[in-house]
Amino acid sequence: MLKKSDRLIFVFVILIILSGLISYFRVFDRYELALLDLRFQARLPQKTDPQIAIIEIANDTLKNMHSWPLPRDYHATIIQILSQCGVRAIIFDILLSEPTGDDAILAESVKRAGCVYLPYALRPEQIKDGVWEAQDFDTTLLPELAKVAQGTGHANVLTDIDGKRRRIPLLIKYQDDFLPQLSLRAAQGYLNIPAEKIKFSAGKFVQLGDYCRIPIDNEGSTVVSLSGRWVDTFTHYSYYDLFIDYAQGLLGKSGLALSPRLASLKNKVCFVGLTATGTADISASALEAKYPLIGLHANLFNSIISKNFIRRISPLANLVTLYLLCLLNLLLAFKAKAPLNILYRIGLFLLFVLGGFLLFIFSGIWIDLFCPAVIYLLLYLGINVWRYLKEIRQREILEKELDIARNIQRSFLKDVPKEAKAAELAVAMDTARHVGGDLYDFVQFGDGRVGLLVGDVSGKGVPAALFMAQIISRFRYFAQDYFSPAETLTKLNEDVVRDSTSGLFVTMAYLIYDPAKREITLASAGHLPPLVVRDLQLFEKIEVSEGMPLGLMAEAVFEEKQLKLQPKDLVLLYTDGVTEARNSQGAEFGEERLIQALTGKQGVSSKQAVELLRSQIQAFSVRTPQHDDITIMALLVT
Repeated sequence: MLKKSDRLIFVFVILIILSGLISYFRVFDRYELALLDLRFQARLPQKTDPQIAIIEIANDTLKNMHSWPLPRDYHATIIQILSQCGVRAIIFDILLSEPTGDDAILAESVKRAGCVYLPYALRPEQIKDGVWEAQDFDTTLLPELAKVAQGTGHANVLTDIDGKRRRIPLLIKYQDDFLPQLSLRAAQGYLNIPAEKIKFSAGKFVQLGDYCRIPIDNEGSTVVSLSGRWVDTFTHYSYYDLFIDYAQGLLGKSGLALSPRLASLKNKVCFVGLTATGTADISASALEAKYPLIGLHANLFNSIISKNFIRRISPLANLVTLYLLCLLNLLLAFKAKAPLNILYRIGLFLLFVLGGFLLFIFSGIWIDLFCPAVIYLLLYLGINVWRYLKEIRQREILEKELDIARNIQRSFLKDVPKEAKAAELAVAMDTARHVGGDLYDFVQFGDGRVGLLVGDVSGKGVPAALFMAQIISRFRYFAQDYFSPAETLTKLNEDVVRDSTSGLFVTMAYLIYDPAKREITLASAGHLPPLVVRDLQLFEKIEVSEGMPLGLMAEAVFEEKQLKLQPKDLVLLYTDGVTEARNSQGAEFGEERLIQALTGKQGVSSKQAVELLRSQIQAFSVRTPQHDDITIMALLVT
């Protein structure tokens, strides 16, 4: 059977392995993608090449020219228009697979232009060796068009688990060939990079000669670095407007005269595609809920020629980041002082999240945030819960120890003497904590006299309780040898001052009752003066002029005072916890309420008087925690 410590280590190791697997296999990728979108939205618009233009087949084109699909001779004409305008490249994001009567016209136009790139679509079925593999075409390109195009490439775009399109596979394996993506093929031609200089490293990069290295994931895909919102990036032209400008130029008297719009197309790289609302080419992207697919291709082309890529760090790097983050969490939790460790750990979390955003915004580096943040917060909560439970356990142990200490402290306090002559005695003590600093004692002398002691140690809790036990032990030693209250307090004070190093002191009221004379002799060490209640009607304080608390000064002088008593007189000794008891409004019980509590209570015993006073204090302080020890002692002359 495993020990408790071994079980904890075992559970901890299992949690480490589990969190590592969750991170490595990107279980929370849906949420990572959501945080990626937030980073896209947080960064400033990226620089776009001014030569990239979008020729939109938008709502105006379909309304004024023809419903979708447009006739092939229209595309032949737009190629002719763009070619005459001197564009550098024309990239069609329009699949041309079904034969029509105008294909020959289109092929001739493509051939004459000599700069047209045309797409096809593959049907990827599996990932093998870090690249998608396709067994067949989803949509082929007409052979007569493929022969005359400057280049061809697939137009496949991947859809992530949340339905958004962010990634494009740069290469798809078909049979024994790696077929390039349309924008990659166009960028290759634009940069004059031979096909043999394109290198592929599975899960790492696609190398375009000496020009750039495009980062890819373990599916051979790259995250498209969107430059900004659709309407804010690239130069946009209407397919329909270009037709109109061209037609108006043809009608001019001096032949074709380029309009300013047409003239601005010179040396442009033109992406031609469908952007009409409600079509299949509109989908959600990282930046917008409705984003044309032609925009992804244009952004990929721009990203390649500007060398601006999104680099997602590897699962292993994410795992290392996660473990380092959690290790720092643990170090701060157990090394930093409380409560600063909480602030440090929260600050570390916020710094990590902020760092993840800044890395993406300024460097295009995509690190996982959601999974590390969740595991970090769970670890944070787990440590706090563990500490809380540990504190509860320690508190339970302390409670038991304090209960034992209370019982030990109670054992130092004597029971009320039952054989006291001509007097009835009672005492009650209520500590504010488990143990307290109040003390009381009884001394029985051989001649029938009885000594009554009530004291109050400065401070509260365990230190006061230990000092109290020391004081009682010493008091009992001196009380038997020195019958006079003043002499007893003098010797006790000298002893306490000589040996005490705690800095505590104690106030005391010590009286000896002589039943034969019905007389008390009192000495006080800075304590509250006892009260004498005669027939429960007249109240008298027994005050002495000299006497300071024990433990402050060795040469302290203590005065004695004698007082004659009559039958039914009640002598009350108490600590300041009685008069200083507070209610919910902060008012104190006070001496006046003490006197009122006993006024007119005829025939009560000493025990009844003590309990009556306790009940009055409890009623006064209801719903207010007791803040000081309360001790009440009563002597009733019989």
